[in-house]
Amino acid sequence: MDNQENQTATAQIDLLTEQVDNLIDTCGQLQNQNTQLSTEKEELSREREDLLGRNREAKLRIDRVVERLRELDAG
Repeated sequence: MDNQENQTATAQIDLLTEQVDNLIDTCGQLQNQNTQLSTEKEELSREREDLLGRNREAKLRIDRVVERLRELDAG
C-alpha cells in the first residue's frame, strides 16, 4: 500500500468515524425526545381522564337539575 492509498484509507476511516459519531449523537437526541414525548403523553392521558371524569360529574348534576325542574313543573 503506497502513501496515497494509505491517506485515502485514513480519510475514509475518519469520515466513517465522524458519521458514526453523528449517528450516536442523533440516537441520543431521539432517545431524549422519546422520553419527553412519553412523559407528555402520560400527562395528557391523566389530564384527559380527569376531564372526562369532570364531564361525567357535570352531566350528572345537569341531569339532576333537569329532573328537579321537571318535578317542579309537574307538581
